[in-house]
Amino acid sequence: MKKIYENKELLISFLAVVISIIALIGAFSARAPTPILSNSNSQTEERSILSVTGEGRVVVEPDIVSIVLAVEVEKPTAGEAISGAAEIMNNVIESLLKIGVKRDNITTSGFSLYPVYEYTEKKPVLIGYRVVNRITIKVSTAEKTGEVIDVAVSSGANRVDSITFTLSSGKYQSAYHKALSLAVKEAREKAEIVASASGVEIVKILEINIQQPYYVPIRYEMAEKAAVGTPILEGELTVTAQVNMIFEIKS
Repeated sequence: MKKIYENKELLISFLAVVISIIALIGAFSARAPTPILSNSNSQTEERSILSVTGEGRVVVEPDIVSIVLAVEVEKPTAGEAISGAAEIMNNVIESLLKIGVKRDNITTSGFSLYPVYEYTEKKPVLIGYRVVNRITIKVSTAEKTGEVIDVAVSSGANRVDSITFTLSSGKYQSAYHKALSLAVKEAREKAEIVASASGVEIVKILEINIQQPYYVPIRYEMAEKAAVGTPILEGELTVTAQVNMIFEIKS
């Protein structure tokens, strides 16, 4: 009976040892990182590339003209200067409306009031106040621009600050799309010339990057009072598009 009891204790001890070993193996397996299988013989694919830049330009006539006119008045008091400038500007706007300029195309673009001093040997002396009331008028043709200037000046405007020729959104988009097409065509032609001269073959296009489009408005600064019958020549604008194209090539 005693022998059976001792064998039973021995079996229990053996099972405890086995369970402990299994627990240790499980804990080790949980902590061990999962192995990553890799093919040591694999190599990164290498490509030969050709990068070229193309540019397209389209010359168009502007269809929007922005004219900045101003009324400048100097009076002994600030109130007189403000009211005097307002009266003249109202006359200017009414005259522009009569020749067909839409009210929506006339906007205030600046208003300033500041003191005017006369400087003597002793100290500056305040002699009055100056008001500059500035408006921007948008018209569609250069011919209309000359008429606007003449009417505004004859109605009391005494400053023509600037004339800027730009493009409407629709006309700009149309010109840009043409310029972009030309830019891609030029890039392709460059790539083909270089590839042919180098003895390689173009496989396919890998990447196309479109650069920021741009055009420079025509701007005229006018410091002097315009004369009646002012001739305005609109000129032309150039819309430019640029692309960078990357080609895969092979020998």
